[in-house]
Amino acid sequence: MRHERWFVWNPAAAIVGAAASIPAVIVSFSDIAAAAALGVGVLPAAIVGIAPLRRQRIVLLIAGLLIGLPMMLGSLVAPLPVVAVPVIFGLAVGAVLLAGTARFARLGGLLMTLAVPMVGVGLSYDTVGETAKLTALFVSGSVLVWLCAMAVPEREPASGDQTSGSPGLDCGLRFGAAGALAATIGFAFDFDHVGWACAAALMVMRPVRDVQLARMTGRVVSVISGGAVALLLIESGPPAAVFAAVFLVILSLASATHGSRFYLTPAFTTFFVIMLLGYSNPDDAPSRLFERINETLLGVAIALFFGMVLPLLLTPRSGRD
Repeated sequence: MRHERWFVWNPAAAIVGAAASIPAVIVSFSDIAAAAALGVGVLPAAIVGIAPLRRQRIVLLIAGLLIGLPMMLGSLVAPLPVVAVPVIFGLAVGAVLLAGTARFARLGGLLMTLAVPMVGVGLSYDTVGETAKLTALFVSGSVLVWLCAMAVPEREPASGDQTSGSPGLDCGLRFGAAGALAATIGFAFDFDHVGWACAAALMVMRPVRDVQLARMTGRVVSVISGGAVALLLIESGPPAAVFAAVFLVILSLASATHGSRFYLTPAFTTFFVIMLLGYSNPDDAPSRLFERINETLLGVAIALFFGMVLPLLLTPRSGRD
């Protein structure tokens, strides 16, 4: 069994990320907000990683759709909480059950780790039109990353990892309950971004205890770090060249560190989220970051309960003196 390293650095992927950032870098000199949007478009494919064989890199082309379409579904049901919460629960349970089958394990794993959390993210949007625009950005960014990645030489595929067991119904019910509870709290308290806590819970919750613990820690640290960098840029108001350089570095890092055991992705996504929300309204940027951190902590706490505490409570204890 191959053990993941805490931090991975892939020089070829770093170059691909830097190359894909060029449109955002150029636009930075005229419109920072638009440049941040272009960065967001590149991000989904950048964090997927570059497959060893060119024919396998087709996944980069569909990365934008794999994230954008579930977000559109989330935004479609968001106006109706009585529909949205059961949808999150049902999709989560179904994804876990699918992941536990021999024939559809890969599909179920993809739905569980990516698609269902993105439905949660979509709950933060009021209209399908908003998420459709994001999906268009994701698709165009995915094409750009794919074109850049095709220039990377092929390499010998590494031996695949063996899974350490299949999740069952119990795991699916807890996974669904975590997402449903986070969404319910967001709707009940009228959060500005209902989907943030829901996505955080679903993104970190995993069947393996050690993996979930690492993801919970990584998400909190990464969200704070990425958001702090964005806030520092917004508050300091440096020249456009600084924004351009940071966008290049962020996208290069996002691509190069794919495969790291430490959960780095939220640092990059949070950076661009705070840039998009805060650059046009700098006075709101600190509160947006505070909101992001609080809802991340809420989602992680919910995942902690359903993923780690509840199984302990439900496990019969052997007799003790």
